[in-house]
Amino acid sequence: MRPHIPHLDTESMDWKTPVPGVYSKVLSVDPENGARTALQRLMPDEGYTAPSVAHYHHSAEEILVVKGRLSFDSKTYLGANGYCFHPPQTVHGFKSDVPMETWFLSRHSKKMCTHEVPEPAKTEYYALNGVLPARGWAALPDATDGGWRDGVKALGEDPQTGEGSKLMRLDGATPDLDVQDGFYQEFFVLDGALETVDGDGFGVGAYAFCPPGTARPRFAEARQALIYVNYGPK
Repeated sequence: MRPHIPHLDTESMDWKTPVPGVYSKVLSVDPENGARTALQRLMPDEGYTAPSVAHYHHSAEEILVVKGRLSFDSKTYLGANGYCFHPPQTVHGFKSDVPMETWFLSRHSKKMCTHEVPEPAKTEYYALNGVLPARGWAALPDATDGGWRDGVKALGEDPQTGEGSKLMRLDGATPDLDVQDGFYQEFFVLDGALETVDGDGFGVGAYAFCPPGTARPRFAEARQALIYVNYGPK
C-alpha cells in the first residue's frame, strides 16, 4: 500500500525532466507493486512528440487533464477536466496527439510498462483477449459536462472490488468526500479550496493519499471546490 500522505502541496514541488519536453511530479508510489499517481506536463515546443504506435499496459491507466489538450486517436480530444480510463491489456494510442502544453494527472494500478502494438488488430480501442473487464474503457472530453447527481460525477467503478473514481463539487460547511471505511482515499483539488477543522488549507493542487485505517482530513469548509477523488479496498 502507498504511504500515508495527509497533505501535499504539489505546486511547491520541483518538476523532474526525464526526457526533453516531458516533466513529472510523482505524488505517491506503492513500494510493493509500483502503483503510482503523478502529475505530468508535456511540452511540444520543447521537443515532446506524442507516440505514433498503438500500445497497451499491464496496469490500469487513468488520466485526468488539468489543462491543455490531448488525444489517443486524434478523434476524441480531452481538454481541461477531460478524463479517460484504460483497463489493463487494452490497446489504445492509435494516433496520439498533444498539440499544446498539457498537464494531466496519471494513475497506474501497478508499475507502469508500455508494450507497443505496431500492427493493431483494430484502429479503435480493444482488449487483447477480446474480453472487456468489469470496469470498462472511458473517454470524456470534459468530465464536468453533465451527469452530476447531488454534487457528484461518477467517472467509473469496478463492480467487483468497489474501486473507482469521481469528481465532487463542494461548497459550504462540513464537506464529506464520502469514501467508505476500509477503503483508501486519494484526492486532488482541481479548483477552489477546502479547510480542515485544524485550520489547514487545501488549495488548488493540494493532494492527499490515506490508506485504509489511517486518519483522513476532517474538513470544516469548502469554497466552490472541484475535487478529483479515487478510492478502493487496497
